[in-house]
Amino acid sequence: MATARRMTVHFYRVNMPHGQNFEDLLTGVFGFSTAIRSIEVSAVPYRLETLIASGRYYEGEMIRLREDYHPGKYRMDEQGATDLGLADDELIGEETAFIYDSQLNILALQKVHGGVSAGAFAKYFRRFLANGSEAFGLEVVLNNDPIRQMTRLTEVKTFEVEVAPVPTDVFHGMDTLKALARAQAESGATRVTLSMGMGRTRGGAIGRGFVDNILSGLLRVLAEEEHGKNAIRKLRVGGPTGEDVEAPVIDLLSQRMVSYLRYEWDDRYVPYTVRRPLVKGAYEAMEQELRSVYGPRVTT
Repeated sequence: MATARRMTVHFYRVNMPHGQNFEDLLTGVFGFSTAIRSIEVSAVPYRLETLIASGRYYEGEMIRLREDYHPGKYRMDEQGATDLGLADDELIGEETAFIYDSQLNILALQKVHGGVSAGAFAKYFRRFLANGSEAFGLEVVLNNDPIRQMTRLTEVKTFEVEVAPVPTDVFHGMDTLKALARAQAESGATRVTLSMGMGRTRGGAIGRGFVDNILSGLLRVLAEEEHGKNAIRKLRVGGPTGEDVEAPVIDLLSQRMVSYLRYEWDDRYVPYTVRRPLVKGAYEAMEQELRSVYGPRVTT
């Protein structure tokens, strides 16, 4: 009997070192032997298991390998557990499907509890980059509406970000946010807020480049860091749009692009052949919105 199931898919922009493409990295890694593709990230083995190229789409599956511990088997009507019976050279794999659109430079990644997180995904491929590995990373994709609002701002008048207690290294390469996290740690405060504004000053604005750089870094923290979703409690930008309306304040944290799917399957193991079209369908459902925001990628 088929059972109703649910899948969650998150969306990310892929940042690569200048002059390099993620599709080349994907195909290069998949060209290695299975043993070379199996590497440890934070002492946990991961592997790019499957890659299928079709035009501008690159569909695949990542696995998180569990080699040290696994749960036992139980029955509803019996006490106690039995071993899964794995051989010495067998591991449990937590599987995560993805699709990458090389034209829009967007990655759609299945969200799996215990599977391959976006942070692990980024760290895995970073290991295969000889140069500029720190330039590689993922950024959370926001829904169309806040992006449209951001583009309509003629200037930035207010900017506010609030961080919670997290290690300062969460904000890698972001000195302003590191200082904020350090102030929180040294003061013992439960949260610290960076709030900037121009008040009623005429002709003044917060530097757009400064704001864009911080936003890019924060969207990477939200994507990659284990603490990211808890580290940033508030992220707001405001300013006039040139229209005769009150200047909007855009709340960016509540606007993450996520797709929720329901499907039916009659076995507890859901193979990649079943999950692959679901992830692609989730991407295709969002593709028009993604295209309107990001447009075709310009390569040089």
